Amino acid sequence: MGNKVFTFGDIRIREVKGKYYVYLIEKDEDGQRKDRYVGPLDKVVKIALGMLGVSP
Repeated sequence: MGNKVFTFGDIRIREVKGKYYVYLIEKDEDGQRKDRYVGPLDKVVKIALGMLGVSP
């Protein structure tokens, strides 16, 4: 079975070997799509919750 990919607007979450990673979808000046790596999903969620003042 292949890796899972979830796309929500300009955010993409990929599953690789049981771990999830966050990417931002961007387009360059030629209109080509590029995925920019943000970080592991668990750390991205912890940072986002921390910014909202909620402890994970």
